[in-house]
Amino acid sequence: MRRAKSIPGDDPISTFLSTRRDGEPLGHEEVVGLSRVCWAEVSTRWRAAMSFSACFLAGRPAHRRQLIDQPELIPYAVEELLRRYGIANNGASRQEDFEYKGMFFHAAK
Repeated sequence: MRRAKSIPGDDPISTFLSTRRDGEPLGHEEVVGLSRVCWAEVSTRWRAAMSFSACFLAGRPAHRRQLIDQPELIPYAVEELLRRYGIANNGASRQEDFEYKGMFFHAAK
């Protein structure tokens, strides 16, 4: 539907829709597959960050009470909790160039 409407954006799905391989746009199944992988990765990391944050607040009633009494602090608390308990992405890198199922992967420099 988004492809048919040609609605550009700066989000990952727009990037997938505008990606070309050998001059051709990615197929519907490829875009859906990439979107699912991204969603799974984001949701896993979000759940982990939320779990660590909930554990922090559960063990510190004074902090929890401060956020209840001063809800204007919540945006700052969220930012700080994500900074403190965010999940780092340790990406894999390749030592040499290789090809897999017609796709070429470059070595990390």
